[in-house]
Amino acid sequence: MIVAPPEQGQFSEFRFWFLDQVVAPVCISVLANQSIAIQSHQCQLVLRGNGLGIMLVDLLLLGERPMIVLVDVLMTIEMVDVQSLFSKLEDLRYFLPHYAHYDLYGMLYGMTVTEPLSRFIMDQGLFLLLEESSERLFRYLNPPEFLPRQWNRS
Repeated sequence: MIVAPPEQGQFSEFRFWFLDQVVAPVCISVLANQSIAIQSHQCQLVLRGNGLGIMLVDLLLLGERPMIVLVDVLMTIEMVDVQSLFSKLEDLRYFLPHYAHYDLYGMLYGMTVTEPLSRFIMDQGLFLLLEESSERLFRYLNPPEFLPRQWNRS
C-alpha cells in the first residue's frame, strides 16, 4: 500500500517517504527480476561504529538468503558518490558486525549519470538504477550478463 507523501516543507519526512514508498519497491522489483529475493528493507539509517564515527545509509535491503544490498540515492551520480559508496561497502562490516558473514552488494539509484561513469559503475560490480522522468519511469542499466561484486568477498 502506497502512503501519500507528507506535506510540503517537511524534507526529512518526504525523503523517508520517498525512500520507503518509491525507491525501495523499485529496487526490490529490479532485484527480483535478477533472482534476488528481498524480504525487508530499512531507510535512513544512522550507524555508529566502534570508534569509527557515523555512517549514513539511505536504504538497506535484506535478502532471503544471507545478503544485503546497500543503496545510495542521489539526484546526480558523480565519481565522488561512487567512491563514497565504495567506502561504505568496505566499512559496513564494522558498523553492522552481525551482518559481516552476509553477501554484500551495492546499488546506486539516481536521476542522472554520465555514460562513461555509468560504465565504470557497472564495471565495478554495482547495480545501477535511474529514474527517468517525473512520471517515475525507471531504467535498470546493468546488462543481462551483469555479475554483481560481493564486497565482503573481495
